[in-house]
Amino acid sequence: MSEEMWIALQRTPPAALKRRVAAVDALLTDTQRIAVKGAERFAYNNGGGDSAVWYFTRTAGPCW
Repeated sequence: MSEEMWIALQRTPPAALKRRVAAVDALLTDTQRIAVKGAERFAYNNGGGDSAVWYFTRTAGPCW
């Protein structure tokens, strides 16, 4: 991920990110939504090299 993309992602409100992830989840049939300790995990992997993972916590700060 480029530095510019990472900065833009950090500036995006969490609610907007979650809406985008929900749209991807609704459009793709092979996403995996599971609950993990303290977060909700969305994952996508098409087996052809495209993948993404998102974690959403209930806290206001970053989850790393």
